[in-house]
Amino acid sequence: MKKKSEAKNKGAEAVHFPKKCECMPQKTVEKLQEVLKRQGIDGKLRLCKEVCVKIGTLTNTLAFGHCKVPVESESPQPRSELLAWIDDNYNGDPGTRDFGEDRLDQFWAHSFTDLAVPGYLCEIQGAVLEVMVRNKHGNDTLNVGCINSPNDSWESKRLTDLGVQVGQKKKITVDLRNVNGTNLLGVIMSNGFLDVAVQDDSTVYCVKLSLRCRCITIPQGWHLPFDKAAQNVLRYQFEEGNLERESCGILDWKELDMRIFDSMKENVRRPFTEVSEITGVFSSTVKEHFYKHVLPRCNVAHYFFPKGYDFYMKNLIRIHTKCEKSIINALKCLPCTTYVYPLEKGLIITLFHENINITMTFIEKMEENGVIEHYTLFTPLWYDHI
Repeated sequence: MKKKSEAKNKGAEAVHFPKKCECMPQKTVEKLQEVLKRQGIDGKLRLCKEVCVKIGTLTNTLAFGHCKVPVESESPQPRSELLAWIDDNYNGDPGTRDFGEDRLDQFWAHSFTDLAVPGYLCEIQGAVLEVMVRNKHGNDTLNVGCINSPNDSWESKRLTDLGVQVGQKKKITVDLRNVNGTNLLGVIMSNGFLDVAVQDDSTVYCVKLSLRCRCITIPQGWHLPFDKAAQNVLRYQFEEGNLERESCGILDWKELDMRIFDSMKENVRRPFTEVSEITGVFSSTVKEHFYKHVLPRCNVAHYFFPKGYDFYMKNLIRIHTKCEKSIINALKCLPCTTYVYPLEKGLIITLFHENINITMTFIEKMEENGVIEHYTLFTPLWYDHI
């Protein structure tokens, strides 16, 4: 891959962030970084993000509260796994090309990496890929996906089908929620990267990936002692209002889909080759069923335990109340995540706490104040964390 001596149009395009980004003061950001570091997380929180790649320049800017950290590179940066895939599956010239480089029979490729911290603060709800390209052959394709091995497949579409005729230079806009009928958002979240390639004669001038992310609320009492956080729960202004119960119909999974789910529910990054050995089907079949059938019917869970999951005691509580929405909002005042499962009548709550006496005191006071009609406390003999 050639290196250019100077980056053209460097910084020519500004990076914009969603207006509704829930930014935090820098001091809060620094404290939160320290907490995450103690959990073994590298502290790379993303509340929102847009990544721009221009001709000769890759600008990767993160929104971290009010702090923006730009990282620049003069050339596309394909991951080693992507390069290995090209070497194993393509018979043309080895390697990949730079921006604006005119060559035949050679891939152009780039990997958008570090796009999410799966399971923590960022859920990708929208993703748009923009590619400025000159089509030089009728069978050239745009390829997108997450490549982890030479046997993996991705979504491909001819440039002509994307509206770029042979000889024409044009910007392609691709909604990654629907590429050949496949929603790639879950794929990006579970892998944390996106591979993009153009095969194999056409010239790529710039690429831009824009992500729309839902900012997951960090528990408001994450920095408070548990007793003070519990007091804030009791001070909440509770109002009547229950959650809506929605039915999504019958789960139309086949037996293979259920076996794949059972094999990956505790680790969504488990290699498809391992799942293939368990299920007895090809890894390519596992991947297709996972991304097209299993993952779209699952919810992404976001956990936040400042002192580590195993530090907290757990209680399972069933409550009946007319203030379901307010109770859920009030529980955000606690230091860590709370699990809430709506039943046909009432709620099941998995409460993580540091002191059983304080916990039962604020639950009983909520009953005395009429917020909770009645409750049942369960003590599980066995539990598992998935």
